[in-house]
Amino acid sequence: MSITVEDAFRLGTDLNGWVHSTSVGRVSAEVKAISKATVVIRFTYPVNVPMHQLVAVLRPEAASLWSVGLPHVQEARITNHFGPGDAIVTIRNNCRVSGRVSSLIQRFRGWKLSKEAWNTFRMREIVRCNYPNVADTFIVSLPLDPDKDDSTAVWCGKVALKLSEMETGSQTLFHEFVLAPCRFRWLLPFAVEQMCKYRNVEACRWEGVPTEFFAKAVDVGYFIVLRMRKCCRGPPLSPIACQDACDLPAVFVELDGTYWVPEEDPRSFSLCSYLKHMLTYCGQDSGLIFDRLDGRRLIYFEAAVQGSLWPSLHAVIQPVMKRQQQAYRQFNGGSAAPFLHVENFPRFQDDAPGLHNVEDCLSDSEDLPTSICLATKRTFIHFDVHEEHSKSTCSI
Repeated sequence: MSITVEDAFRLGTDLNGWVHSTSVGRVSAEVKAISKATVVIRFTYPVNVPMHQLVAVLRPEAASLWSVGLPHVQEARITNHFGPGDAIVTIRNNCRVSGRVSSLIQRFRGWKLSKEAWNTFRMREIVRCNYPNVADTFIVSLPLDPDKDDSTAVWCGKVALKLSEMETGSQTLFHEFVLAPCRFRWLLPFAVEQMCKYRNVEACRWEGVPTEFFAKAVDVGYFIVLRMRKCCRGPPLSPIACQDACDLPAVFVELDGTYWVPEEDPRSFSLCSYLKHMLTYCGQDSGLIFDRLDGRRLIYFEAAVQGSLWPSLHAVIQPVMKRQQQAYRQFNGGSAAPFLHVENFPRFQDDAPGLHNVEDCLSDSEDLPTSICLATKRTFIHFDVHEEHSKSTCSI
């Protein structure tokens, strides 16, 4: 079986060719063959929880909370954060199973079958808001660590999830996409029925989660967008410490022992890079600033930062920014000077949240496979990750 990153996103817009398989309780299942070796199962079911709360919980920023809402997750944490809604998450999966069913169905049901009590694996989760339709949210999960003997199949086969708000406003419609091998077509009806039963239980579990849990998820997943304004005479000046004065350009401004220098190429200015430099200059962690939001790159004079962290970062940056404004006026003349402003609505480099910039956003990670390849052997699903210089296979 094989599916690319773009194909996983396109599942959200694929409306034709789905064949109804079964319905159990609130969950209905449809099946579609996408190749000779692969079928996709689409589960559709409502959950009586507002969409914004579920999106907040399922974002990678809320990974530390997944053990409360997701029964197969024992522990999860972000190990590499590329931007809001885009991260590599390390998950410790439990191996609980129920009933005497085959190992394949156990995987389909969402429970990991492992010889060990715990199993740790990594996945990259990418969130796209307003895709494929306005007010929808689409989440793609990609498996990493293909060389592990007991690696998972992206939430045990789940490759994508589409969330849509229902008319009531207090309900969310789930569209969950799961890969399955055509080789086990004879087993598929029973497997799908078992998966539908599990998702009925999972939906009830979401509805029983305390309100405080969702509130915490909303807080950790809330990001604000900063914009640099009043750059009428060019980008802001950058500070250089005294010990680095030997690298000064031909023109600069000295103010209170700090050297302020202009951008070498104003056309390549990036607010994200500028704020990272400012935080490093102030002795803070520069990895808290991002140039994208939910998989889409912000325009060059905007950047994203976690809302709960911004007050403390602002207290550190603001005094330096005030000195920068003084140096800017002294260097360029006039009364205007750049300052940071919190924006209500982000602006992106692309016009719409389409797929043309997916590869651009994925290029930040050398570990990320560009396609998910699966081969089946007996009741095992094997994952191949094709790279330019290496090929590795694992079974789950």
